[in-house]
Amino acid sequence: DLDAHGDYVYADVGPEIYRSSDGGRTWTSIDSSGVSLEVSSEGVLLAASGIFCRHSCSQSVVERSADAGNTWTDIQNVVPGELMYDWAAGANGILFANTDQGLFSSADSGATWQNVEWPGSASGRSESLAARTDGTVVIAGDSTVYFSSDNGATWETNSYDPGSVSLSSLEIGPDGTFFSVDYDARFAFRSTDRGTTWTALRPEATDTTLTSISVLDDGTVYLGTRRGALRSTDGGDTWTAFGLNDLAVFDFIRTEPGTLLAATKDAVYRRDEAGDTWQTSSAGILRWNIHALAQEPDGDVLASANFLGGDLSRTSDRGETWEQVASFFSIETLSVAPDGTIYAGGTRGKFVNDLHRSTDGGRSWTALGLRNRNIGALVRTQEGTLLAGSGQSTEGLYRSTDDGDDWQLVLEERARALLETEGGTLYASTLDDDAGDHHNKVDSTLYRSTDDGASWTQTDLQDAAPVALAASGGAIFATNRTQVLRSTDDGDSWPVVYEAASRVRALQAASNGDLFAGTGEGVLRSSDGGDTWRSIAEWPRTRRKSKHPLLIGRQGYVYTGVRNRGVFRSSEPAISTARDPAPQASSGFALDPAHPNPFRQRATIPFTLPQAARVTLTAYDVLGRRVAEVASERYAAGTHEVTWNAGELPSGVYVLRLKANGRVATRSVTVVR
Repeated sequence: DLDAHGDYVYADVGPEIYRSSDGGRTWTSIDSSGVSLEVSSEGVLLAASGIFCRHSCSQSVVERSADAGNTWTDIQNVVPGELMYDWAAGANGILFANTDQGLFSSADSGATWQNVEWPGSASGRSESLAARTDGTVVIAGDSTVYFSSDNGATWETNSYDPGSVSLSSLEIGPDGTFFSVDYDARFAFRSTDRGTTWTALRPEATDTTLTSISVLDDGTVYLGTRRGALRSTDGGDTWTAFGLNDLAVFDFIRTEPGTLLAATKDAVYRRDEAGDTWQTSSAGILRWNIHALAQEPDGDVLASANFLGGDLSRTSDRGETWEQVASFFSIETLSVAPDGTIYAGGTRGKFVNDLHRSTDGGRSWTALGLRNRNIGALVRTQEGTLLAGSGQSTEGLYRSTDDGDDWQLVLEERARALLETEGGTLYASTLDDDAGDHHNKVDSTLYRSTDDGASWTQTDLQDAAPVALAASGGAIFATNRTQVLRSTDDGDSWPVVYEAASRVRALQAASNGDLFAGTGEGVLRSSDGGDTWRSIAEWPRTRRKSKHPLLIGRQGYVYTGVRNRGVFRSSEPAISTARDPAPQASSGFALDPAHPNPFRQRATIPFTLPQAARVTLTAYDVLGRRVAEVASERYAAGTHEVTWNAGELPSGVYVLRLKANGRVATRSVTVVR
C-alpha cells in the first residue's frame, strides 16, 4: 500500500514499511513490526501485522508513531480485539479500525478507541471497510452494505446478493460510486446506488486475476493485476493497459500533479501520467525473505524470495548482479541435479503449490506428479531418486524413482528437513500433528534410511524438531531451536554441542569439514567438528521468523539469506579451494568468429564445449547493456552453431559473451544497416 502526508510518502511493500521525503524517489526503512499502514490527517502512523489474515492467523501487533515513524508505541492493548483487519481514515481526523471484536473509532490519532454502533454490529466483524475525508463511511457485511455520510453517526442499510459480487475490498470514488475487486477472479464491481446493485466490470485488457483497485481524487480508477496495471477514466466502463507488465501491482497514489507511484510486490515504480513508461523508484527498498539457495553445476547461484508470488533469481558474478529466472509460484525449497536440472517446491496459498522441474536453466517449467502439496523439503539422491517433504498436516514424505512423474508415500508424518551423507545414508526430520500440540511441535522424529529412501527406521533423536541437518567428518548435526546437536553413532545418541543466542535455522558443511550455522543474529562457524563456534557475520535480530539459508559456493564464498535484506556473501572466500582442480585455459572451450561479420540481419556463431554444459550466449552493446539472449540451453560436448537475428538493432559494434561451466569467452561483431 501507498500513503502520503506532508513531506512524506509511505509504502508498506510486503513485510516492511518505508518512508520517502523526495516524492518516492528514494526510501528508508521504518523499524515497525507492522505490515499494513494507515496515516491519520494529523500525520500519525498506525501499523498492524496480521492485517491480511481473514481466516486464521496469530494475534496482530498494532503500533503507533507520532513522529513519522522514527519511534513507535505498542497500542495492542488499546485497540480492542486480537486481530486487525482494516484501517480507514474518515473526516475530521477520525480513524476507523475493523477488528475481530467489531468496529472502533479514534478521534486522537489512535491513542484511544471507542466502539462504533452500526446496524450490523451484532453479526460480528465486517467483510471490508472504506472511508473518505468527506464523512463517507462504508461497511460491507455478508449480504448488506452499510452507508454513513456523517462519519458513522447514522447509517443507511442496503442489501445485495453475495452470490453475484465479492466485496472483500472497497473503494469510494469522489462522486460516491463504490468499487470492489474479486481477488480470486478477473472481475471488478461498481455500484452507483450505495451498494444495492452491482455491475461486474471485466476488463478485456487483462487475462489474469486482479490484486487491487485504487480510485484517485479526480475519479481515475486504477486496477492492479498479477501481470500489470489497468486504467479507466470513465468510471470503469472501459479500460486500457497501463504498463508494469508481468508485475503484481498492489496500490497507486498520486504524489504530485501528474505523477503516479505504483507499489508492486517488491518495488515502487514512478510514472508521468502523460508519459508511457514506468521508472523504478525503489532506491532503499530491500529484497524479500530469502527461503532457499542452490548452486548450479557451472557455479551460478540460485536464490528464491518468498512473498506474494515469489521470485527465482540467478547470479553469475558471485552476487554482484541478479537476473530473474521465474516468478510464478512461491518457492520454498530448491535442489539442482548434477546435470543442471532444477527442482523447485512451492508453498500453499493463492499461488501454484506443486513441485516443478526445469531442464533448461529455468526458462520453462513442468509441474510434476506430486500436486497440491506444500513442498518444504526436497533432495535428489546420488541414485537419482527424488524425495519431497510435504508441509501439510495430513501429508508426509514422498519418493519418486522416475524423476517426479509418479510418487509413493514412504512416511506419514510431515517432513521438514532432509539430508543425504556422502555414503548415501538418508535422514528425514518429521513432525506428527496427530499426536498432540502442533504449535509447540512436541512430537517429532528423526528417521534414517539406508536403501535410498524406500524404507525408514527411527533414530533416538525425538521431540527435537530439527529444521536443519548437516553431515561432516562422519558426524551428523541437527538443530533444536537454539541448540546444535551432534551424533557420531549414526543417530543413536545426540549430545548438545552448542547453545546459540537465537534460533538456529540452517546448517551447512563445507568441503574442508567446517560447519556453518545460520541464526537470527548472523552466521556462526565451527572448524573443530562442532566443539566450538565463532561468529563470522552479524546483523540485528529480526522480529519475524526467517530461514536464513546457507550455501557454500564453488569458490569458497559463503552465501546467506537475511530477512528483508536479500542475499549476503562473505567478502572473501571462507574456505580454501586450492584442492579443487583449476580449470584449464584451453581444453576445447572456445567462442569462434561469427560469420558473416559485419552482417546486416543474421550471423552464424560457432562455439566449442569440452563437455556437456548449460550455455548462455548473450549480446551486449558498447555501453554494456544486454540487447539479446542468443542461446540459453544445455548442449552436449563438441562444436555447435547458433544463428543470431539482430532484428531492428541499429548499426554498431556488439559484444557476444559465451558462458558455460563457469567459463567465459567473448567476441565482437558488427551490425551494418
